[in-house]
Amino acid sequence: MSRKIVNLVGVILATLSFLCIPLTIAQAQTNDEVEIILHKRIIRDVDYSQENFEMYENDGKEIDKNTTEVDVITQTTPLNGAKFQVYDLTEYYGKTNAETAKQFVQTMANYSFQQINNLVEKEGIPLVGTIQTQNEGEVNGKYGGGIGRIHLPRKSNNQDAVYLFVEQDTDTGSGTNLAKDTLTTPLAVVLPIMDPMDATNELQEIHLYPKNIGYLRDPYFFKYGRTKGTNEEGTPIAGAKFVLYKIENGEKLYLTADSTKSFNSKWEKAKNNEPLTDENIRKYQSKDNGLVDTDGLLLAPNTYYFEEVQSVEGYEINEASKQIEVKIPASWVDDEGNETFVTVAGQKMLELLSGKVPEEAEESATPRIYNERQATTKDSEEPANMGNKPPFSKFPQTGAVKTGAFLFGVMILLGVWYYLRRKKTTKKDL
Repeated sequence: MSRKIVNLVGVILATLSFLCIPLTIAQAQTNDEVEIILHKRIIRDVDYSQENFEMYENDGKEIDKNTTEVDVITQTTPLNGAKFQVYDLTEYYGKTNAETAKQFVQTMANYSFQQINNLVEKEGIPLVGTIQTQNEGEVNGKYGGGIGRIHLPRKSNNQDAVYLFVEQDTDTGSGTNLAKDTLTTPLAVVLPIMDPMDATNELQEIHLYPKNIGYLRDPYFFKYGRTKGTNEEGTPIAGAKFVLYKIENGEKLYLTADSTKSFNSKWEKAKNNEPLTDENIRKYQSKDNGLVDTDGLLLAPNTYYFEEVQSVEGYEINEASKQIEVKIPASWVDDEGNETFVTVAGQKMLELLSGKVPEEAEESATPRIYNERQATTKDSEEPANMGNKPPFSKFPQTGAVKTGAFLFGVMILLGVWYYLRRKKTTKKDL
């Protein structure tokens, strides 16, 4: 019995030894490289101030997504479509070994994009990879939106590797088109990165949080109705439906329903050229006061168009309502330092304040776009020059004069008839 037990133990040990072989090899391979995970974030320029935003110093660890204390998480949103180039700076770093790793990282962060380009060309810095951030979901080790990953060798020419991440642009499909001066500063990583909670543990998975400060705007307008052929002030129309599109390479591309408030917008052609019935196309609906806005979704500088796809009963959709032009300027000020404005159908739009339409714009209901309805019988009874009638005028309208005269005549005839009949009756009594 004891021999059987010994044999069984031997089989178990042999099996465990076999299972450990690939694990050991896999671990060795992992130790020869690191995975760097970028969490690309963006904050709108009007929402950012150095006084109220605490800068985050990357330590290589993932930030708890449920945190309420780190501004780079709580005050920003993920950005998909950001492109990065990754350079091997190991040899160059060796030439500047007078600096500490932290000093070197800070020096590179202060470089302009032109300085980086000059450095790459002059020193022959090798490009070792590219990254584009995307939404990867949040299941099984995935981290949601704005994520870019790359595996890189732990060593370069038998030296601890040093890498530089340089943002190039944002894919036009994301709808942000960030300018160079708003891109993330160059980000250097000097290996090894040790666990801040355990200085003896080298991180094999390194999390970095590059941040953009973005310029975007959010347009709106008011939808009003009035009688066709008049210049009435009109009344708000609630329930009219709109879509938003832009022209790209001669094609009409509509804002999709899965576009979010996270500075990422997607555009595609409508199925069968019918945006109203295409569930993939985002719809906007006018509110009780006629307001039509993008519900917090921000847009990059460009020319866009709101298109009315469904009106309310009694009102027509004219050609102007199918192409309500929205122009978003390139910056908050022009070359002379003057404030710039979004225009809707050529009308100046006051900028939203903390996401809300200014009171002045609400009171005046501007920018304003009209729908018209055909004049009804009731409308036709209203005189065209009613607006020019003197206040408190006691003179009746023409129709009223004719009606009054007719009734007066009828009353006279009745009076005469009654008088003659009474007179005749009186004579009989006599």
